[in-house]
Amino acid sequence: TTTPYACSATSGQALQYLTPRRRDMVLLYYFCAHTETEIGEIFGLKPSSVKYNLTVALQRLRQHLEGIRRD
Repeated sequence: TTTPYACSATSGQALQYLTPRRRDMVLLYYFCAHTETEIGEIFGLKPSSVKYNLTVALQRLRQHLEGIRRD
């Protein structure tokens, strides 16, 4: 049985598989509630580039977490 703690620990570990910039974007967007525009200003990117990076980051996290579930 998977506990909520185990899920959160696994999710936190999965963040390590992202590039530092994408990890920071995920944290700013999902945990600090910054908008794509605000994150773009921080990193010197257009909001569309931030959205792309968040999409790629979530795909990588999903792939990693699905691999763990299968094991």
